This record gives sequence, C-alpha cells and structure tokens, in this order.
Amino acid sequence: ISKGWCLLMRVSYKWLKEYIDFTYSPDELEHILTMAGMEVDEVEYLGAGIEDIIIGEILKISEHPNADKLVICEVDTGDEVLTIVTGAPNVFEGALVPVARVGVKLPDGMEIKKAKLRGEPSYGMMCSTDELGLSEERASGIMILGEDARKGMKLIEYLNLDDHVFKLDLTPN
Repeated sequence: ISKGWCLLMRVSYKWLKEYIDFTYSPDELEHILTMAGMEVDEVEYLGAGIEDIIIGEILKISEHPNADKLVICEVDTGDEVLTIVTGAPNVFEGALVPVARVGVKLPDGMEIKKAKLRGEPSYGMMCSTDELGLSEERASGIMILGEDARKGMKLIEYLNLDDHVFKLDLTPN
C-alpha cells in the first residue's frame, strides 16, 4: 500500500513466529522493531471485541408460543446448554453458530443480558457477521459456520483471528 513517499506493510505476528524462533510478546516485538529503526505505525489485534464469542450447536428448535417470527433454540456450547430466543430466519438443528453468553460485550458495546422475549427467557445471543463487526452490511441471519467448527471452541480461533498484525512504514532509507 503506497502512503506518499513510504510503503505500508502488514505483517502477521503468528506468521513471523512460524519462520523466526522468538519469545517476545506483540508489545515487546513492537518495541524491538521500533528500536531497530522500523516505524511501527500500528499493532492491530484481529479478534478485538469478539474474544469471548464461542461456538455452539443448535440442538433443538421450538416454536415460540407468543410470537410467529420468533423461535426458541437449545444451543450446546460444549459445557452447557443455553435457551436462546431468536428471530433469525436461517436457524436449523445441527447448525454451528457463534454464541455470545450472558455478560459478553459485543464490538458495538452492547452487553448480552438475560432477557425475556415475548414472555420466554433467553440466556444469550446467536450472532450475525455484522453484530460481530466482521461485515459492514446488515446480515440477513445468524452466521452459520462450517462442519469443521467445534462447539465450545472460541470463534477467533476458528476464524484464525487470534493474531496481531503489525503495520510497518517502510521508508526509502
């Protein structure tokens, strides 16, 4: 990426660790690179804001007794089964989905709380890509993950977002 008279380069922390044996944290590496004369413009954590999102499997879907457009899902997160009410049109039994449990904050600052939706308790939220900050466009339903996802796994691990990216300014000298 050209930025006037210098070039901006993005380097993955995990990628560097594959090729170079070092024990520095991302903050320590940023300092070392700066002291070596490289201009570190920014260090970005790719999974920021979604660290606590886990993968759940929808076990059972029931009709909501008081709403036509809502359903009640039993979602297995690996260590517990949550009851979650949703209006997402694309849910199906066996789907692997991102789940925000009660107490989790989403990237937009919304904190997930126990709620009653049309009289039925809900103990979390199944998330869409835009709710997770992974897309700017409004999603038409929740994010459905591939069959290789494992319930209880952190979403950032599944999507390989548990990484830091160094944005380096490369100058002509």
